[in-house]
Amino acid sequence: MTDRPSLPAVTTRWSYVAVLLAAVACARDPQRTDESPAPTAEGSPTRLAYDAVRKDGALLLDVRTRQEFESERIDGAHNIPVDELGGRLAEVADLAHGRDKPVVVHCSSGVRSARAKQTLVGDGFRSVIDLGALRDWPYPTEILRGGAR
Repeated sequence: MTDRPSLPAVTTRWSYVAVLLAAVACARDPQRTDESPAPTAEGSPTRLAYDAVRKDGALLLDVRTRQEFESERIDGAHNIPVDELGGRLAEVADLAHGRDKPVVVHCSSGVRSARAKQTLVGDGFRSVIDLGALRDWPYPTEILRGGAR
């Protein structure tokens, strides 16, 4: 004969699951809207990137492919694919108003933006912040989709 839990034990387990799901559902902040920033810690790379762009006028550089950029991008970003970056460094310096001005790079996952940061720092850019992934931008309403300009 196999040991099977009694009906009350099974019911109790499901009760725990129900309570856990209810707690998760209630934890959602009802004040948060799409215009609210995602929570970011002061000094986090996401916060540093956002502040550099929106408060300090840093260049926001999207290093994904042109096709990726056209389908979804952060409002105000410039697109130079990472594979073209080495040949377009003078253009980046012009867009940033010099190699001493801050540049924030991002891509889809953080891999290409890390490469871009290395390239820019290697060329003498003094302040390069790697946001990482597009999804890390703290204001979802600033992410444009499709042909929106």
